[in-house]
Formats: sequence, C-alpha cells, structure tokens
Amino acid sequence: MSENQNYKPGQIADQNLTLGVISNSGQEIGTINVKEGETIPPYRSEEGVSEYRKK
Repeated sequence: MSENQNYKPGQIADQNLTLGVISNSGQEIGTINVKEGETIPPYRSEEGVSEYRKK
C-alpha cells in the first residue's frame, strides 16, 4: 500500500491505521487511530475535513 493513501469517512479500515486529518485547505489538523475492521468516523472541525491520509 502507498504510504500516502487517502481515506474518506465511512470507509472500513483494511488494517490498523493512524490517519492524519486533512482540512479542506490541505493542512493536517489532527490525527486519529482506527482499528482494522472499524468504520472511519466523521471528524468535526471549523475548517471542515476533506480526507484522511495514512501516516
């Protein structure tokens, strides 16, 4: 898998993941951990979130 693979909220994690939360402006604004088989959750922020990027 690519180191910079992107994920969207609602996807099922295919492995244990540490994801950088990427804002609509392209900046990383946080991180989340998702266990294999769990759904990637929505992330609430004032900037909005466009995607998650594998760290």
